[in-house]
Amino acid sequence: MKTFTIALLSLATVLAQTKRPMTPDDVMAVKSVNNARISPDGKLVLYELAYPDLKDDQGHTEIWIAPAGAAVTGVAKPRRFTSGKDDRSPEWSPDGQSIAFLGARGAAGGSASAVPASAAGDRPRAQIYAMPTFGGEAEALTDAKGGVTAFQWSPDSKRIAFVAQVPLTDADEKKQKDKDDARVVDRDYRYSHLWVIDVESK
Repeated sequence: MKTFTIALLSLATVLAQTKRPMTPDDVMAVKSVNNARISPDGKLVLYELAYPDLKDDQGHTEIWIAPAGAAVTGVAKPRRFTSGKDDRSPEWSPDGQSIAFLGARGAAGGSASAVPASAAGDRPRAQIYAMPTFGGEAEALTDAKGGVTAFQWSPDSKRIAFVAQVPLTDADEKKQKDKDDARVVDRDYRYSHLWVIDVESK
């Protein structure tokens, strides 16, 4: 409901400034705010800013940070927190010292360590990245071939549990690359497993 309300307010602002009939491009240009996360000390909030890119016909998601309530020293107004165009699902560490998020980076760009796509021509898969709360370089923590779908910090902020599919074998990767995609129903299913990574040692 919050996302819908923010989208309507954004659209109303655009229409008020332009003073012209709404067009399909106006609707497509509306940005939405999702997945807000308040810091453990209650002073900051992270959120996703989602928007369409009409030039490359894709949707992108950025992670932004803003004061929660009264202005906070060093963060006077909302600002972009990560550099990737496909960063999402930000989560504060319980101790408030780090932020982890899912980022689909690699050949397409991004300032953090590049994680290669799972196969030639594929888009980069989402991996877990982490960075200090008050800025710095994002560092890739995982390199799951099929990408990471969800994660959660441990209470002591030392480990992260995450969900990822069992990786393809070399033979299966070759079949996928050669577009030999025949499957046996109810037998060739790849399960998702729960994995745990130590943040410091990886």
